[in-house]
Amino acid sequence: MSRNHIHLAGAGLLLAGLLAALPSPVEPQETGCTLTQGYWRTHPEAWPVDMLMLGGVPYTKDQLIGVLSTPSRGDATYILAYQLIAATLNVMSGADSSGIATTIANADAWLASVGGLGKWPTGAERQTGIAYASQLDAFNNGLSGVPHCEGGVVPPPPPPPFEF
Repeated sequence: MSRNHIHLAGAGLLLAGLLAALPSPVEPQETGCTLTQGYWRTHPEAWPVDMLMLGGVPYTKDQLIGVLSTPSRGDATYILAYQLIAATLNVMSGADSSGIATTIANADAWLASVGGLGKWPTGAERQTGIAYASQLDAFNNGLSGVPHCEGGVVPPPPPPPFEF
C-alpha cells in the first residue's frame, strides 16, 4: 500500500458519502507563491520538510537555519545557499517550478562542484555562483513569474489524493 493513497475495500461509497457531507475546506487565499530566505529563516514551523540536500550534502532543518543565519562575508557559496534553500522550500510548498527548476538544479550542481559551503570560490567561478543566486533571489521575491506571497503566509501543500 502506497503511503500517499488510502485503500478501502467495500467502504468506498460509505466514505464518499461521509466526505460529501463534510463542510468544504476553506480555500487558501494564495497558492503557489514565494517567500524570501528571511521568512524561511524565521519561520521553521512553515517548512514543508525537515531535511534538504544542498550541494549533494544532507542537512537537517536546524542545520539549514544555521546556514541561513551565518553571515556570508562575501562567500558566494553562502550567498547562493540562502537563495537555493528558499527557492527549494518555495517549490516544495507549491510554487510553480517550471521557470526555475533548471536554475535550482544548476545552482545545486555548482555548489557541489566548488566543494560545498565555505569554500570561497573566486573569479569566474564566484561570478557563476552569484549569477545563480541572483536568479533565485528574483524567484524568491516574486520578480520572475511566480508571485510573492502577500502577508508572508505560504499555504500548505495540497493533500495527497484518495484512491478507492
